[in-house]
Amino acid sequence: MALPALLLAASQLTIATALPELMMYQVAIALPFIAWLLIAYLQFRLVRYHLRRPRLWQATTIAGGVVGNAVGGVVMLMAQRAVDDAVMGGEEISDWFYAVYPYVQATLMGVANAAILGLAQIACFDETMGERVPWFCASIAAGILGACFGALASHYALGAMVTARFFDFISTPIMLNLLPLLIAAVVNLTLYGLLTGICMKKLLTRRAGLQRADLIGQFE
Repeated sequence: MALPALLLAASQLTIATALPELMMYQVAIALPFIAWLLIAYLQFRLVRYHLRRPRLWQATTIAGGVVGNAVGGVVMLMAQRAVDDAVMGGEEISDWFYAVYPYVQATLMGVANAAILGLAQIACFDETMGERVPWFCASIAAGILGACFGALASHYALGAMVTARFFDFISTPIMLNLLPLLIAAVVNLTLYGLLTGICMKKLLTRRAGLQRADLIGQFE
């Protein structure tokens, strides 16, 4: 998932610097769908010989990824609006909250996104307790870790860019908002893909072991 994430980041940076603002937002809306098309195709190439319904995997990955991405974005905006309303309402918010809030926001977004994606993909597995439940739980855990480490990487990368006076050369408001989000997305998708890939390998190894045991049992 690292390659689609990098391509998505490169595409959005190109759009932010090369297109008019109205066209930029129209094209940017379609980019996550294109990224999930690529992710689904690459994963299909990997799992087509191991899952009984690889085409279904491709379809559910596209649908779950796009819908999960949209719902995760809505969750993030709702969390931000709740904080903004509290600030505008004059409520006192301590400094520690602002230090923790980016990770809470990322976790909420990651849970929403990964839960929808994992729920869509479990249709491609056979056993409920042996494969579907572990995959769903692994998807959520990977989504949480990916989102938190993405937020952490974005925070330190942004600090490094400010220290290096990077924004003296590129100082548009769009870039200031877009770069941290893209860094977080690349780290998030890469870590999510790595962790769920490990889970997939373990599930397929378990399935192969059970099938081998059943085959041997027929001749005993």
